[in-house]
Amino acid sequence: MAEKEEQSAEEFAAAFAKERSQMGEIVRIMTTDGLVMASAITGTDIVARARRSTTPAPRHRGPGPVWLACSMMGNQLKGDNSLTLQIKGTAPWAASPGVSDSQGNVRGYAVKSPG
Repeated sequence: MAEKEEQSAEEFAAAFAKERSQMGEIVRIMTTDGLVMASAITGTDIVARARRSTTPAPRHRGPGPVWLACSMMGNQLKGDNSLTLQIKGTAPWAASPGVSDSQGNVRGYAVKSPG
């Protein structure tokens, strides 16, 4: 029985390491005088999770873009703050909110817009 627990712990660690290596990253740049700042995100992991949580039609993006924007905006926060973002529109998944902390970690849930 102890061997099974060790194996499952090893499998969990391997799966966690694999998922961690596939996590996106946010890159921020700023001019030396601080007047211009830009951010970019590679968030294929966020979009993949959003697609797993919904089954949008092929032409719809689902909540992924909202969650990416929330992650980038949350990353701009200082201290131990959080940010909630919800963009309402007419697309099927436009009302899906996202919550991000100051390190860009985001979580959300899919809400299908009425109509």
